[in-house]
Amino acid sequence: MHGGNAPQVKAKAEQRVREEKVRQAVVTLGLPADVTPQAALLEEVCRSVGAVRWLESRIRELDPDLLIFSVQSVIRGRQAIGNVDYEEHRAVPHALWVIYRSERDHLVSVCRAAVTAGIAERQIAVAEQIGGVLADTIHAVLDDIGLSAEQRMTAVTSVQRHLRSLAAIEQGKEIA
Repeated sequence: MHGGNAPQVKAKAEQRVREEKVRQAVVTLGLPADVTPQAALLEEVCRSVGAVRWLESRIRELDPDLLIFSVQSVIRGRQAIGNVDYEEHRAVPHALWVIYRSERDHLVSVCRAAVTAGIAERQIAVAEQIGGVLADTIHAVLDDIGLSAEQRMTAVTSVQRHLRSLAAIEQGKEIA
């Protein structure tokens, strides 16, 4: 009587349901991004490293015996032969171990793809360019200040020391 059963109303309602399912899938799977193949490959390397590290931490929490032996079936209750309380253990790898091995294989695969694509060489070239621009900028600033030759040498030595400290921090090394 109010038009709720009209075909166009039903079709519109079905369309809204489909659109909501798509919205939910986008939330689950992520939104599309404008990214270069190289950036996507590096992102996948980072994501895989994170997954491997997380799985390693979870595996370390397990009883070592569970990495090899796991419960395959449990039978409890009344059976034809009487009361039964039985667990069957078999020598099979734990599910986390299986996933961990698979993720490690995936990590090796994406790393190989990144090396084949020459991403590391591109990163080195960009870092060298940035280093050159930084050195030129530092020298220009020192020129603008009008330092004496001795002061300039002290400033250059200080800048080099601090940049090495930054590099050591980035690599996770102790600073001397």
